[in-house]
Amino acid sequence: MITNNTQTYHKHYADLTSERGSIDLRIRHEIYKEEDKTIYVPDMPDDKLNFWKWLAWVQNRDLEFIRVTSKKFPDYPFTKPALVAFSGGLESVFTAKTVFNGDIFCLDGVPDSERQIEGLLAIHGADLGYACTYIGCENDGLDNDDFDLEPTTQYSKDTMIECTFDFIQRWNNYAYPNVVQSAVRYLNKIDILKKIIDTTGGLTFHSCFNTTPDVPWCGKCFKCMIIFHFLMVLEEYDLSKEIPLTKETHEKYCEEYRQYLKDGKDPFFTLKDWDFLRDRFGYDILKVRLGGKCV
Repeated sequence: MITNNTQTYHKHYADLTSERGSIDLRIRHEIYKEEDKTIYVPDMPDDKLNFWKWLAWVQNRDLEFIRVTSKKFPDYPFTKPALVAFSGGLESVFTAKTVFNGDIFCLDGVPDSERQIEGLLAIHGADLGYACTYIGCENDGLDNDDFDLEPTTQYSKDTMIECTFDFIQRWNNYAYPNVVQSAVRYLNKIDILKKIIDTTGGLTFHSCFNTTPDVPWCGKCFKCMIIFHFLMVLEEYDLSKEIPLTKETHEKYCEEYRQYLKDGKDPFFTLKDWDFLRDRFGYDILKVRLGGKCV
């Protein structure tokens, strides 16, 4: 239960209230669409337009941006303090419990084609007038501490660019004074899980795609899979037994990981969590039986 926050509300991903929010959502969408070659933008300053040019560049998109000089470039509203983007994952659970008096925001209706939503969250937080929107990017996602307004890093199309420090800093320069931050930037998922358990005394949070009041952990989704194995690493808490992970679910995601080890493709930036457990703790999910012992 979250006790230090003031307001919780849901919004559809396309439901924006400010003119600036609608403009930014459209530009972002057109950059990620493969078919667009020309993007029309308001009469924004060069330092603002450079954000979108950079995002197109790192996505290997050869786009032409044309200013519509008759179209004014509006500001975002700036009326509220802190907003926590909440997905139910470890990062957002921890952030919601630690950001004092931050309102809670859940983004609904996001299409399956959206591989990353941090940019959407940044737009929505600013659109609602919040000075700071907290997004749940931990240090394994924020993999680039170097920042220079001159673009230097070309990312692959498989990179979750909106999870990088590069993106966050450039967005903040673009949308200032409305900014985004990560309260878990210097933590990894194991650190976060330990802090939640130590603070609440157990698995008092629900980080499951199919949770209900009667069934907090379904045992059949990716979130149940990952929390189960993180708890196996944190064996001193003896909590993995509280997640009824099925053998079918375990094998399904193990097979995804085997494929990732062959081709390196991690479209949703989740399979690297298994690399993290293996490299940091010597825990290989491919060598674990659900009984809790390594093969």
